[in-house]
Amino acid sequence: MVPERASSPFHSGELEVQRRAGVDDNIRKHAKVAIRKEMPVQHRDFFTNLTYVFVGSADKDGRPSASVLTGPRGFISSPDPTRLLVRAGRSADNPLNENLVAGANLGLLGLDLTNRRRNRLNGRTVSVDADGFELIVHQSFRNCAKYIEIRKGITVDGLGSGQKPRFEFKQLNDRVKHVIQNAETFFVASCTPAQDGVPVTYDCDISHRGGRPGFVVASDHEITVPDISGNLYFNTLDNFAVHPYAALLFIDFSTGDLVHIRGRVETLWNDPRIAGYSGAQRAWRLHIGDGYLAETASIRSDPGVEFSPFASMTGLWGDS
Repeated sequence: MVPERASSPFHSGELEVQRRAGVDDNIRKHAKVAIRKEMPVQHRDFFTNLTYVFVGSADKDGRPSASVLTGPRGFISSPDPTRLLVRAGRSADNPLNENLVAGANLGLLGLDLTNRRRNRLNGRTVSVDADGFELIVHQSFRNCAKYIEIRKGITVDGLGSGQKPRFEFKQLNDRVKHVIQNAETFFVASCTPAQDGVPVTYDCDISHRGGRPGFVVASDHEITVPDISGNLYFNTLDNFAVHPYAALLFIDFSTGDLVHIRGRVETLWNDPRIAGYSGAQRAWRLHIGDGYLAETASIRSDPGVEFSPFASMTGLWGDS
Protein backbone atom coordinates (compact mmCIF):
# COMPACT_ATOMS: atom_id res chain seq x y z
CA MET A 1 0.00 0.00 0.00
CA VAL A 2 0.98 3.62 -0.41
CA PRO A 3 0.27 6.67 1.73
CA GLU A 4 -2.08 9.52 1.04
CA ARG A 5 -4.07 8.31 -1.97
CA ALA A 6 -7.20 10.44 -2.39
CA SER A 7 -9.50 8.09 -4.31
CA SER A 8 -8.24 4.70 -3.15
CA PRO A 9 -5.89 3.27 -0.51
CA PHE A 10 -4.49 0.89 -3.17
CA HIS A 11 -1.71 1.42 -5.70
CA SER A 12 -1.91 0.37 -9.36
CA GLY A 13 -0.39 -3.05 -8.72
CA GLU A 14 -2.95 -3.81 -6.02
CA LEU A 15 -5.81 -2.79 -8.28
CA GLU A 16 -4.42 -4.91 -11.12
CA VAL A 17 -4.16 -8.05 -9.00
CA GLN A 18 -7.57 -7.47 -7.43
CA ARG A 19 -9.12 -7.29 -10.90
CA ARG A 20 -7.33 -10.42 -12.03
CA ALA A 21 -8.47 -12.26 -8.89
CA GLY A 22 -12.08 -11.17 -9.45
CA VAL A 23 -12.37 -8.87 -6.43
CA ASP A 24 -15.52 -6.76 -6.67
CA ASP A 25 -15.94 -3.07 -5.91
CA ASN A 26 -17.41 -3.77 -2.47
CA ILE A 27 -13.97 -4.73 -1.15
CA ARG A 28 -12.49 -1.46 -2.38
CA LYS A 29 -15.39 0.50 -0.90
CA HIS A 30 -14.89 -1.29 2.42
CA ALA A 31 -11.16 -0.57 2.34
CA LYS A 32 -11.76 3.19 2.08
CA VAL A 33 -13.39 2.98 5.51
CA ALA A 34 -11.31 0.21 7.09
CA ILE A 35 -7.89 1.60 6.14
CA ARG A 36 -7.44 4.72 8.23
CA LYS A 37 -4.91 7.55 8.15
CA GLU A 38 -4.61 7.41 11.93
CA MET A 39 -4.86 4.78 14.65
CA PRO A 40 -8.12 4.27 16.52
CA VAL A 41 -7.85 3.90 20.29
CA GLN A 42 -8.02 0.11 20.22
CA HIS A 43 -5.07 -0.08 17.78
CA ARG A 44 -3.00 2.28 19.92
CA ASP A 45 -3.75 0.21 23.03
CA PHE A 46 -2.97 -3.00 21.17
CA PHE A 47 0.49 -1.91 20.05
CA THR A 48 1.44 -0.57 23.48
CA ASN A 49 0.69 -3.98 25.04
CA LEU A 50 2.96 -5.95 22.69
CA THR A 51 6.39 -7.33 23.57
CA TYR A 52 7.38 -7.94 19.93
CA VAL A 53 6.60 -6.42 16.55
CA PHE A 54 7.47 -7.39 12.97
CA VAL A 55 8.91 -4.77 10.63
CA GLY A 56 9.21 -4.69 6.85
CA SER A 57 11.79 -2.33 5.36
CA ALA A 58 13.77 -1.83 2.15
CA ASP A 59 17.26 -0.66 1.31
CA LYS A 60 18.07 2.07 -1.21
CA ASP A 61 17.95 -0.46 -4.06
CA GLY A 62 14.50 -1.73 -3.09
CA ARG A 63 15.59 -5.03 -1.53
CA PRO A 64 13.08 -5.84 1.22
CA SER A 65 14.03 -7.11 4.67
CA ALA A 66 11.87 -8.64 7.40
CA SER A 67 12.76 -8.09 11.06
CA VAL A 68 11.39 -8.73 14.52
CA LEU A 69 11.93 -6.25 17.37
CA THR A 70 11.24 -6.96 21.02
CA GLY A 71 11.09 -5.19 24.33
CA PRO A 72 9.24 -5.02 27.64
CA ARG A 73 5.54 -4.21 27.54
CA GLY A 74 5.36 -0.52 26.71
CA PHE A 75 8.41 -0.46 24.42
CA ILE A 76 5.92 0.70 21.78
CA SER A 77 3.92 3.82 22.56
CA SER A 78 1.58 6.19 20.76
CA PRO A 79 1.69 9.86 21.82
CA ASP A 80 -1.29 10.62 19.56
CA PRO A 81 -3.33 8.82 16.86
CA THR A 82 -0.88 9.80 14.09
CA ARG A 83 2.39 8.73 15.75
CA LEU A 84 4.02 5.52 16.94
CA LEU A 85 7.24 5.32 18.94
CA VAL A 86 9.25 2.07 19.00
CA ARG A 87 12.00 1.89 21.63
CA ALA A 88 13.85 -1.36 20.92
CA GLY A 89 17.51 -2.25 20.80
CA ARG A 90 18.60 -3.99 17.61
CA SER A 91 21.26 -6.65 17.29
CA ALA A 92 24.24 -5.58 15.21
CA ASP A 93 23.28 -7.82 12.29
CA ASN A 94 19.56 -6.98 12.15
CA PRO A 95 18.80 -6.15 8.48
CA LEU A 96 16.65 -3.25 9.65
CA ASN A 97 19.78 -1.34 10.71
CA GLU A 98 20.82 -0.53 7.15
CA ASN A 99 17.32 0.59 6.16
CA LEU A 100 16.28 2.57 9.22
CA VAL A 101 16.81 6.22 8.35
CA ALA A 102 14.62 9.28 8.67
CA GLY A 103 12.24 9.35 5.73
CA ALA A 104 12.13 5.56 5.28
CA ASN A 105 8.69 4.02 4.85
CA LEU A 106 8.14 0.97 7.06
CA GLY A 107 5.46 -1.66 7.37
CA LEU A 108 4.65 -2.89 10.88
CA LEU A 109 2.71 -5.98 11.86
CA GLY A 110 1.50 -6.14 15.43
CA LEU A 111 0.64 -9.75 16.21
CA ASP A 112 -0.37 -11.33 19.50
CA LEU A 113 0.34 -15.03 19.06
CA THR A 114 -1.50 -15.85 22.28
CA ASN A 115 -4.91 -14.78 20.95
CA ARG A 116 -4.57 -14.40 17.14
CA ARG A 117 -5.16 -10.66 17.16
CA ARG A 118 -3.20 -8.57 14.65
CA ASN A 119 -3.08 -5.04 13.28
CA ARG A 120 -1.08 -3.54 10.44
CA LEU A 121 0.46 -0.12 10.18
CA ASN A 122 2.36 1.63 7.40
CA GLY A 123 4.20 4.85 8.09
CA ARG A 124 7.20 7.07 7.53
CA THR A 125 10.05 7.46 10.01
CA VAL A 126 10.59 11.01 11.17
CA SER A 127 13.38 10.33 13.66
CA VAL A 128 15.83 7.51 14.32
CA ASP A 129 18.39 6.96 17.08
CA ALA A 130 20.17 4.09 18.80
CA ASP A 131 17.16 3.43 21.01
CA GLY A 132 14.50 3.24 18.31
CA PHE A 133 12.44 5.33 15.92
CA GLU A 134 9.27 7.39 15.51
CA LEU A 135 6.73 6.86 12.74
CA ILE A 136 4.08 9.11 11.29
CA VAL A 137 1.11 6.88 10.45
CA HIS A 138 -0.04 6.71 6.84
CA GLN A 139 -2.29 3.65 7.06
CA SER A 140 -3.70 1.69 9.98
CA PHE A 141 -5.93 -1.35 9.56
CA ARG A 142 -6.74 -4.66 11.17
CA ASN A 143 -6.39 -8.14 9.69
CA CYS A 144 -8.67 -11.07 10.43
CA ALA A 145 -7.35 -13.70 12.81
CA LYS A 146 -8.46 -16.88 11.11
CA TYR A 147 -5.06 -18.02 9.80
CA ILE A 148 -3.04 -17.50 12.97
CA GLU A 149 -1.95 -20.36 15.21
CA ILE A 150 -2.14 -19.76 18.95
CA ARG A 151 1.10 -20.08 20.94
CA LYS A 152 1.63 -19.86 24.67
CA GLY A 153 4.63 -19.12 26.86
CA ILE A 154 6.19 -16.53 24.54
CA THR A 155 9.79 -15.62 25.52
CA VAL A 156 11.68 -12.66 24.08
CA ASP A 157 14.53 -12.34 26.60
CA GLY A 158 17.83 -11.29 25.11
CA LEU A 159 16.71 -10.96 21.51
CA GLY A 160 18.29 -7.57 20.98
CA SER A 161 21.40 -8.19 23.07
CA GLY A 162 24.32 -8.31 20.68
CA GLN A 163 25.64 -10.52 17.91
CA LYS A 164 24.32 -14.07 17.54
CA PRO A 165 25.99 -16.96 15.69
CA ARG A 166 25.08 -16.41 12.06
CA PHE A 167 25.51 -18.58 8.98
CA GLU A 168 25.06 -17.02 5.55
CA PHE A 169 24.01 -18.95 2.45
CA LYS A 170 23.11 -18.62 -1.23
CA GLN A 171 21.11 -21.84 -1.34
CA LEU A 172 19.23 -23.83 1.27
CA ASN A 173 21.03 -26.51 3.24
CA ASP A 174 19.33 -29.30 5.19
CA ARG A 175 19.29 -27.32 8.43
CA VAL A 176 17.52 -24.33 6.87
CA LYS A 177 15.11 -26.59 4.98
CA HIS A 178 14.19 -28.24 8.28
CA VAL A 179 13.21 -24.88 9.78
CA ILE A 180 11.14 -23.97 6.73
CA GLN A 181 9.40 -27.30 6.23
CA ASN A 182 8.45 -27.52 9.91
CA ALA A 183 7.14 -23.96 10.10
CA GLU A 184 3.49 -23.22 10.88
CA THR A 185 4.16 -19.49 10.54
CA PHE A 186 6.40 -17.17 8.59
CA PHE A 187 6.47 -13.49 7.63
CA VAL A 188 6.91 -11.89 4.22
CA ALA A 189 8.12 -8.34 3.55
CA SER A 190 7.49 -6.65 0.21
CA CYS A 191 7.68 -3.12 -1.17
CA THR A 192 6.93 -0.84 -4.09
CA PRO A 193 8.62 2.35 -5.30
CA ALA A 194 6.99 5.36 -3.65
CA GLN A 195 5.39 7.63 -6.22
CA ASP A 196 6.35 10.82 -4.41
CA GLY A 197 9.97 9.97 -3.74
CA VAL A 198 12.90 11.79 -5.37
CA PRO A 199 15.28 10.05 -5.05
CA VAL A 200 13.21 6.88 -5.12
CA THR A 201 12.14 5.47 -1.78
CA TYR A 202 10.04 2.37 -1.16
CA ASP A 203 6.70 1.80 0.58
CA CYS A 204 6.90 -1.40 2.61
CA ASP A 205 4.52 -4.03 3.94
CA ILE A 206 4.98 -7.08 6.12
CA SER A 207 2.42 -9.85 6.37
CA HIS A 208 1.87 -13.16 8.15
CA ARG A 209 1.47 -16.55 6.47
CA GLY A 210 0.29 -19.65 8.31
CA GLY A 211 -0.31 -23.35 7.73
CA ARG A 212 0.39 -26.80 9.06
CA PRO A 213 4.03 -27.94 8.76
CA GLY A 214 4.82 -28.65 5.13
CA PHE A 215 2.62 -25.94 3.64
CA VAL A 216 5.80 -24.23 2.39
CA VAL A 217 7.80 -26.27 -0.13
CA ALA A 218 11.57 -25.71 -0.14
CA SER A 219 14.25 -26.91 -2.56
CA ASP A 220 17.88 -25.85 -2.79
CA HIS A 221 17.16 -22.68 -4.77
CA GLU A 222 13.40 -22.05 -4.48
CA ILE A 223 10.61 -21.66 -1.94
CA THR A 224 7.01 -22.10 -3.09
CA VAL A 225 4.02 -20.85 -1.10
CA PRO A 226 0.30 -21.51 -1.78
CA ASP A 227 -1.87 -18.43 -1.70
CA ILE A 228 -5.43 -18.57 -0.40
CA SER A 229 -7.52 -15.41 -0.26
CA GLY A 230 -7.76 -13.64 3.08
CA ASN A 231 -8.99 -10.06 3.30
CA LEU A 232 -8.89 -9.74 -0.54
CA TYR A 233 -6.69 -6.63 -0.34
CA PHE A 234 -3.81 -8.63 -1.86
CA ASN A 235 -1.25 -6.28 -0.34
CA THR A 236 1.64 -8.71 -0.83
CA LEU A 237 0.82 -10.12 -4.26
CA ASP A 238 0.04 -6.62 -5.45
CA ASN A 239 3.49 -5.42 -4.42
CA PHE A 240 4.98 -8.36 -6.29
CA ALA A 241 3.14 -7.24 -9.43
CA VAL A 242 5.00 -3.92 -9.34
CA HIS A 243 8.27 -4.89 -7.64
CA PRO A 244 8.83 -8.70 -7.60
CA TYR A 245 11.15 -9.00 -4.62
CA ALA A 246 10.56 -10.30 -1.10
CA ALA A 247 12.17 -11.15 2.21
CA LEU A 248 10.96 -14.12 4.24
CA LEU A 249 11.39 -14.51 8.00
CA PHE A 250 11.05 -17.99 9.54
CA ILE A 251 11.29 -18.65 13.27
CA ASP A 252 11.98 -21.96 14.98
CA PHE A 253 9.92 -21.34 18.10
CA SER A 254 11.53 -24.25 19.97
CA THR A 255 15.11 -22.96 19.65
CA GLY A 256 14.68 -19.29 18.75
CA ASP A 257 16.69 -19.82 15.56
CA LEU A 258 15.82 -17.27 12.88
CA VAL A 259 16.05 -17.71 9.10
CA HIS A 260 15.98 -14.65 6.83
CA ILE A 261 15.85 -15.13 3.04
CA ARG A 262 15.70 -12.60 0.19
CA GLY A 263 15.07 -13.12 -3.49
CA ARG A 264 13.04 -12.49 -6.61
CA VAL A 265 9.39 -13.56 -6.74
CA GLU A 266 7.42 -15.27 -9.49
CA THR A 267 3.63 -15.31 -9.12
CA LEU A 268 2.07 -18.58 -10.29
CA TRP A 269 -1.42 -17.89 -11.62
CA ASN A 270 -1.97 -20.90 -13.86
CA ASP A 271 0.76 -23.37 -12.92
CA PRO A 272 -0.76 -26.89 -12.87
CA ARG A 273 1.04 -27.64 -9.61
CA ILE A 274 -1.32 -25.25 -7.79
CA ALA A 275 -3.88 -28.07 -7.87
CA GLY A 276 -1.65 -29.90 -5.39
CA TYR A 277 -2.37 -27.27 -2.74
CA SER A 278 -5.79 -27.79 -1.21
CA GLY A 279 -7.83 -24.61 -1.45
CA ALA A 280 -5.18 -22.49 -3.18
CA GLN A 281 -6.25 -20.23 -6.03
CA ARG A 282 -2.67 -19.37 -6.93
CA ALA A 283 0.87 -19.61 -5.54
CA TRP A 284 4.12 -17.71 -5.57
CA ARG A 285 7.73 -18.78 -5.71
CA LEU A 286 10.82 -17.10 -4.27
CA HIS A 287 14.02 -17.64 -6.25
CA ILE A 288 16.64 -17.42 -3.52
CA GLY A 289 19.24 -14.67 -3.69
CA ASP A 290 20.79 -14.72 -0.23
CA GLY A 291 19.97 -15.52 3.36
CA TYR A 292 21.24 -16.33 6.81
CA LEU A 293 20.42 -18.41 9.85
CA ALA A 294 20.98 -16.75 13.24
CA GLU A 295 21.00 -19.05 16.25
CA THR A 296 18.82 -18.28 19.29
CA ALA A 297 18.11 -14.85 17.81
CA SER A 298 14.34 -14.75 17.94
CA ILE A 299 11.13 -15.46 19.84
CA ARG A 300 10.60 -18.77 21.61
CA SER A 301 7.40 -20.33 22.89
CA ASP A 302 6.11 -23.38 24.69
CA PRO A 303 5.80 -26.54 22.57
CA GLY A 304 2.61 -27.06 20.60
CA VAL A 305 0.18 -24.76 18.83
CA GLU A 306 -3.58 -24.51 18.57
CA PHE A 307 -4.36 -24.57 14.87
CA SER A 308 -6.92 -22.30 13.31
CA PRO A 309 -10.35 -23.87 12.78
CA PHE A 310 -10.22 -22.54 9.23
CA ALA A 311 -7.68 -25.18 8.12
CA SER A 312 -8.47 -27.12 4.96
CA MET A 313 -8.44 -30.91 4.81
CA THR A 314 -4.71 -31.00 4.19
CA GLY A 315 -4.01 -28.14 6.55
CA LEU A 316 -2.93 -25.66 3.88
CA TRP A 317 -4.06 -22.10 4.14
CA GLY A 318 -2.72 -18.61 3.60
CA ASP A 319 -3.43 -14.91 3.80
CA SER A 320 -3.33 -12.44 0.95
